[in-house]
Amino acid sequence: MARFSNQFLQGLGNPSYSEGLFDIGKNISGTPMLMRQEKDRKEQQAQVMQVLQNNSDNAPLLNAQSQKYQAQGNEELAKVFSEAAQQAVTKSTRRGEIADKSRERADVRAEAVGKKVDAQGAELQRYALEQNATNVAKRMINDPNQLEATLVGLRGASDEQLRTFLKEASKPKERKTQLMSPGSQLVDTATGEVITEAPFKPTEPKGRNVKSQKMDDGSLVMFDGNTGDVIQTLKPDTPENQEGQVQLIDKLVFQENRAQGLIDSASGWDTGLVGGVLSNVYGRDAYDRDAEIVSLKANLGFDQINAMKEEAAKYGASGTGLGQISNIEFLSLQSTVDTLKVGMSAEAQAKALNNIKNHLINIRKVASGAPPRDTVEWNSPTYKARGYAQDPTTGKVFYAPDGPQGSRYELIDGKFVKMRAF
Repeated sequence: MARFSNQFLQGLGNPSYSEGLFDIGKNISGTPMLMRQEKDRKEQQAQVMQVLQNNSDNAPLLNAQSQKYQAQGNEELAKVFSEAAQQAVTKSTRRGEIADKSRERADVRAEAVGKKVDAQGAELQRYALEQNATNVAKRMINDPNQLEATLVGLRGASDEQLRTFLKEASKPKERKTQLMSPGSQLVDTATGEVITEAPFKPTEPKGRNVKSQKMDDGSLVMFDGNTGDVIQTLKPDTPENQEGQVQLIDKLVFQENRAQGLIDSASGWDTGLVGGVLSNVYGRDAYDRDAEIVSLKANLGFDQINAMKEEAAKYGASGTGLGQISNIEFLSLQSTVDTLKVGMSAEAQAKALNNIKNHLINIRKVASGAPPRDTVEWNSPTYKARGYAQDPTTGKVFYAPDGPQGSRYELIDGKFVKMRAF
């Protein structure tokens, strides 16, 4: 509990305090008016102490009480509440300083652990490369003397030399082929092995092919050119804004397609421990998957996300609470992208990629003026800290940027509409 003016606390416990207010003397029990004054004084004392105890950390409320008593001409109580408010601010500042120091210490520890993990990871990667190269050499080389010399060389080889060895070893042997029908098959003439087979019907392109169509009411419908499915509908706006929205949404949909492609193509050979090891072997699926993940992360890097944020702010829908949703989703997107690695388990990769895809979808919908009610985690700590909340029973979404005592808004038809005060 906060400490208060000694003069005030002594006065609250001493009947002779503030004779101008109470005028309580030795004959207090003999005068009804003085008894009533004494009762009022004790009630006021109890009320003041309760407010101070219950709100010792609430500087705004304590300042408000000080101003109230100042307006009533009660300088002593105004001073007490003013001092309590100052103490609340001091405690809050001290707690913030302590938290900052704790975070600094945690960052130092995390950096040390990260360096140790990186060193261990490099050592493990080097070991995996050497083991892989050793196994390949044993399969390929039949001459014992040549094999022994090769193994000795591999034990002292650098990472780059091991990768070069594996690359050369993975090159396919030249074989004679001929084209056969029907369906167009490429066959090894020596063994009869079917190397590849072309389907009769060309395969449909992967992902969505974004097209747009201007409607009579000025709105713009964006749809998948392959299936005709509607992707997004843009509300009537200036041609410049709609064109900017189309370009931004096209970028977002493209990255959604890439994330979905990585989800669909995952297997036990290119994820987890196996994927982490084989990602260093040229020609393996894990090597290609690692390259795709690196490319996805590059396209959703810091500079690229900042550029899309600027486009969303310039061309996206505006209104109370909408811009902040977009910023939160961009930050969450960047955090999720940073964690994605080919050595993660298939389940962990799928979860991260689905999160990336959902953040992209949320950004896309906010940009078009239709914030999603169901895919945004309104009750997460990040959103609640910024004034958003969703009623778990009705599913209604609310926004209170100034806290519970300030204005409140409800998400209705893609906009936060101010609610009437009751």
